[in-house]
Amino acid sequence: MPELTVNKKIENKSTAAKNDKERTSETDLARVINNNVRRMLILLSRDKSEDLKPTREKFKKIYEKLPDVGQKIAESYHDMLHKVGLNPGEIRVYIVGGRVKGKPLKADSDIDIIITVGNVSQSPEAGLKSFASNFKMDIEDALYFRDSLKEKLVGNPITKEPGIMSAICKDLNISNEFHILNFGSQLPTQLNKPGDYLLIGIKK
Repeated sequence: MPELTVNKKIENKSTAAKNDKERTSETDLARVINNNVRRMLILLSRDKSEDLKPTREKFKKIYEKLPDVGQKIAESYHDMLHKVGLNPGEIRVYIVGGRVKGKPLKADSDIDIIITVGNVSQSPEAGLKSFASNFKMDIEDALYFRDSLKEKLVGNPITKEPGIMSAICKDLNISNEFHILNFGSQLPTQLNKPGDYLLIGIKK
């Protein structure tokens, strides 16, 4: 009996250590995301154009909600793929492009986003043959289905049917100025410096 008690204590300590590590990891990620948001706000504040004041205020409101936006995108993307039997692994949401680099704001500026995954073969960015084999479809049906998943996220520009992104922005009471460039691949090789991309959401 004493041996069982000792083993149980060791097991409990191991579980507690694992939980502490996960909490620390989550805290670190939250700190990284919040620091990234602060950086975006600093870059935005450098723009002093009076003509663009309404645009600047709109983007300021969006930036303040970026941790929520990033998390909701990651979770919605995860749920969308799992519902159709895909398991993309860890999902990360990044901002890239002009907003990250601090390029001058314009009236028609948007916020470029990429989604990365641990397993590209299980995402809408998978090669068509690989994607078709996941569902035992022919190429034409797989192409349609793969595009429909992307459309579900961003909406249909022809029918004007809103997607998940519009719902997220409406829920957070912000304008949808997001442009998703990538729907689930590895981090593009051209983004080879930390300053080229900023993490705003993650789903493990």
